[in-house]
Amino acid sequence: MNKKWRRWFGWSNSKEEMWTSCRKQYFFHVIGKHEPGSMSQSVRGLQALDPLDFRKGTILHEAIRSVLRSYRDTQVLDLSKAKELIELKFNLIEEHPQDYLTEMRNGVDFDRGRIPKLKHLMLANFEPFFEKLWPKYSHKKILFIDGDEEFLSFQCGGYKVYISPDLVTQEENGSLLVTDWKVGSKERTEAWGREPEESLQLTAYVCWAGQKWEVPPAMIGAEFVYYGDLEFSRVKRTLDEMDQFAEFVEQRSKEMLDVTSPEDFPSNPSYRICSKCWYATICKEGKRVLTGEDVEF
Repeated sequence: MNKKWRRWFGWSNSKEEMWTSCRKQYFFHVIGKHEPGSMSQSVRGLQALDPLDFRKGTILHEAIRSVLRSYRDTQVLDLSKAKELIELKFNLIEEHPQDYLTEMRNGVDFDRGRIPKLKHLMLANFEPFFEKLWPKYSHKKILFIDGDEEFLSFQCGGYKVYISPDLVTQEENGSLLVTDWKVGSKERTEAWGREPEESLQLTAYVCWAGQKWEVPPAMIGAEFVYYGDLEFSRVKRTLDEMDQFAEFVEQRSKEMLDVTSPEDFPSNPSYRICSKCWYATICKEGKRVLTGEDVEF
């Protein structure tokens, strides 16, 4: 197993989700692209596609980011270009879904009618999203917008932690708020077991913000903002919780690094996971779940 991946190793919330749901998916995503021969080429090619829900989130984040960057430069909240971006991106997916969607590559029973419906919902919610939520931020100083730093990371528990917060704002008293946009509704997101009170992602944001701006945790809030129903959930973290997170990162990172071969990454085959997995077509167990056929690398 190629050791090059270890140079860039770091914990992240998305890698944690892969590690706990299907370690073979984690292997392909983190290590496979560094493996010699055809696997590397195949993995990198498959990473150019995304599941529809993932692609939907990427488009939404890009649109919101363009509005915020323009506002930071001009102090004018202009939504028109971002709405054009949403429409353009979804039109491309609708016209050529095989070039964008993992589901098409995997050959699953996929309702292409979802694409225009999602486009309509994204556009219909865009203005209400800013009308309801922007007053909560408009009086604050913008310290950070997603994309200001590439491959954003910080040190925690002796290991690198990669993060991708969407927005950081500051009140006049110096308190900070770290925001992460969620494309779904609050109810549906929490039903999937992603309660903000237990979120490792939000804890990572608080630890990072405290280090970067030298602010105590009592003055840092972190929140999920849900595009699907225009709701939000805001949390605080204590020093004890931050220490527990550092211990978790240390233990999990050691576990993730204590591997020597692909056999250390067992699969967790199920239709729910494999149908939307980037790598199902090069995974023996994933291919078997979707088609009944075997594939060997």
